[in-house]
Amino acid sequence: SAYSQLRREYSPTTNATSKLLQHVSNRGVASFPADEAAKLVCATAAIDYHLPEDRIAAFPLADRASSKLLVVEPDTGRLTCGAFRGLPSVIPNGSLCVRNVSRVIAARVIGKKSSGGEVEIFFLNPLKPSEDPAVALSQACTQEVEWECMLRGKKLKEDQTLHATAVVGDVEVALEGRILQRAGKVARMRFKWDPPHLSLADLLEALGETPLPPYMRRRAEPSDRQSYQTVYAETNGSVAAPTAGLHFDEGVLARMEAGGARFRNTLLHVGAGTFVPVEGDVT
Repeated sequence: SAYSQLRREYSPTTNATSKLLQHVSNRGVASFPADEAAKLVCATAAIDYHLPEDRIAAFPLADRASSKLLVVEPDTGRLTCGAFRGLPSVIPNGSLCVRNVSRVIAARVIGKKSSGGEVEIFFLNPLKPSEDPAVALSQACTQEVEWECMLRGKKLKEDQTLHATAVVGDVEVALEGRILQRAGKVARMRFKWDPPHLSLADLLEALGETPLPPYMRRRAEPSDRQSYQTVYAETNGSVAAPTAGLHFDEGVLARMEAGGARFRNTLLHVGAGTFVPVEGDVT
């Protein structure tokens, strides 16, 4: 069948990704046949590969700009590998660089049930009093606060109350969340906290953890508050970092600007969906 032929042609053993890169290097992206591109996009097996656990870094480099940089020369397709700090010498003068200034929040809170059982509360999307993350996170506990959350724990049910506490300086910070509705791991929750004048962002800074990608397979550490954040992050709202920006440091940005690069900021909050595996295939 056509499906079987497609799977043979674009199976991992034929290295379809290399075929795509070679074509792009030789003739450019615009010349890649649309029907071939569609096959590669739809057949997830074509982009599947084995990544050994020991090749996934558990911690970032102390020097962001020493990360590796792969450069593809557009005219020849020649590949060169260097350090990210070399980016300013690669991009053309006058380039427009758009950066996402969304800031990662401490979205993962470890709470407890009344029985003492531990529950992970992962803040996903604000519902009340605003669906805008920046607005919702800036609110104090003066009105109803509801969020869509992902829960991980045993024997969770609707109308159940979860609690989390922490001591910041001499002040005890307490969060209470009630499960209003639940569908699988996702729940609609209503929250209140004390001291009520704290914003939700400040509360999460006190109670929460940095939401590291699941493939890092470790708990967050205090240093992750800075390292899992771009140096130009401004507005609270993401539950995952816009990772392409993590390699930039102030030195790289300054040399880009000195070389004539122009910068524009955009705000695109990154959700937990970025961690969801690609599913589906050609049918």
